[in-house]
Amino acid sequence: MADDKQPGVLSILGIAFRFVFTALRTTVYLIIVFLFVAVVSATFRSPPTVPDEAVLVVNPSQIVEENPEFGEIEALASAFGVDLDTPTRARDLVRLLEAAKDDDRIKAVHLDLSNLSQIAYVHIDEIGAALAALRVAGKPVIGSSLFMTQTRYALLSYADEIYLNYFDGVDMLGPVAGASYFAEGLDKLKVERFVYQSGPYKSAGESFVRNEMSEAEREQVSRLLEARWQRDQQRVLANREIDEKMFLEYVESYPELIADAEGDAARLAIYYGLVEDTGDHAQVNARIEEISGIAAGKHSINFKRYLASLGPELSSQSERQIAVVYGMGPIMDGQPQYGVIGGESLAKVIREVAASDNVRAIVLRVDSPGGSPAASETIRRALAAAQGAGKPVIVSMARVAASGGYWVSATADEIWAHPQTITGSIGAIGMQTSLNEAFASIGIHSDYVTTTQVAEDLVGDGGISDLTRRMWGLYIDALYEDFLELAAEGREKSAEEVHEIAQGRVWIGTDAKRLGLVDGLGGLDDAIASAARLAELEDFSVTYHQQEQSISLSLSAVSAILESGYPVLAKLLNSLSELLSVSAPQKEPQQAWRQAEVYCAVCDIAAAAR
Repeated sequence: MADDKQPGVLSILGIAFRFVFTALRTTVYLIIVFLFVAVVSATFRSPPTVPDEAVLVVNPSQIVEENPEFGEIEALASAFGVDLDTPTRARDLVRLLEAAKDDDRIKAVHLDLSNLSQIAYVHIDEIGAALAALRVAGKPVIGSSLFMTQTRYALLSYADEIYLNYFDGVDMLGPVAGASYFAEGLDKLKVERFVYQSGPYKSAGESFVRNEMSEAEREQVSRLLEARWQRDQQRVLANREIDEKMFLEYVESYPELIADAEGDAARLAIYYGLVEDTGDHAQVNARIEEISGIAAGKHSINFKRYLASLGPELSSQSERQIAVVYGMGPIMDGQPQYGVIGGESLAKVIREVAASDNVRAIVLRVDSPGGSPAASETIRRALAAAQGAGKPVIVSMARVAASGGYWVSATADEIWAHPQTITGSIGAIGMQTSLNEAFASIGIHSDYVTTTQVAEDLVGDGGISDLTRRMWGLYIDALYEDFLELAAEGREKSAEEVHEIAQGRVWIGTDAKRLGLVDGLGGLDDAIASAARLAELEDFSVTYHQQEQSISLSLSAVSAILESGYPVLAKLLNSLSELLSVSAPQKEPQQAWRQAEVYCAVCDIAAAAR
């Protein structure tokens, strides 16, 4: 009799696993082959063609930032004629605008900020200076946008003419910043909280233990916003040549004015000289054609295509190099994700560039509110080792370099910040919560078995024990003292002098310079020039470096390129990316009192100011 026994479950699972594994392996091989062919094709493909007479359309979307994460991916995408919706680097915008100034083919620039979600204050001046240079060179710059936020309008003010949508207005009424406070709600939910901070200005935990801003928090946020508002007013009054009394009337009497205008915000903006007129996209193009003689709708080139036509950025062919290393995002232990600095990952990049005989100096470009003290110290030590090897280290601060962002910078040979950089926040904070009482109120209880008296004291009754609170205090105080000593060493001050301007307080760049927290005010180019001076270089090239991005991120970015012509392969690539995006194993949990951070929460509040 024939054996009719059915296959077992394990046998079926084995067959299924082998099938999936084989399919996945085949997919990977196909993708590798395709990408090889794609890269070779892109290498030999001609750069995008610029019309003999064209209008350059600059319409960045998302956040304008300096992170070079997608640089190579975008170059490949441009070669295939695909525009990825990725953050646009300020450095790239400045470069292409400077090229357009001397390019006889570019007759005018249309600056369209309708889709710009945010731009850092530190970049407005840099991009604005490049726009102003275009105007001086005789290239008209026409600006337009849907509703004009304060940051959008600040950049648009550098245009020759500005056009607004019929139903929109100009929100040039002063920056506002705030936060939510949960103390009363958490009390009602019976959530126990404990916050220990090194000074009244280290405010990251305030939202959990207060119902309103502390006076210290209000003081430092007010100073940040005051400095920004002062700069915004100076910029608009100079660029638009508006009478100061008229401008202040627009700001201070806006509720009455908008009522008198029967809600017509656009008409009000025109009357006060903030914009030239209203107009939709077609009307703006018609105005550009009237000024430049070029039909903008027919003879235009997008700024990403124009950037691709310029080829790779080369400062010179010198073997003597200044290495610019980017550190962008919160600082964390372990493997980094996009927008996050991995302490060991960034330190590895620094060690690699420092080991090169061609690299004569290092510029660390920091845009970080801080995070893990251990990861911050790992990065700082890598920089110190480079200095010990005789290579100058210069820090260039971007939007924010505070708390852990200042920790990594503290002992550099020189620190440069933009006048609007948010920096400082020298301090530490520890926070802990307990849900024991909240759970007990609905009938869920905890119990413990301990092996030592210390363990029993730490656990207590299951909430936040007295010993835990004392341990928090000891650890945070020690961490703060270490921070003070580090900053004192780097700034050539005493720890007592640093303490007077520390205590967790953040400072705007101009104040930081006055207080000696930074050496100079300027952008990345100024920091590079300083590095060249310290390294005694006249002829040198600049190289740019970043921590390695994850393979899943790379695959996701490449799949965006493939979607335009190879949708099936793009879907396979997305599936592979999701498969590889498995969370890394978590570290063994530490005792709660050891989980402290050097993080700047007020930086997030100020950065979100409208």
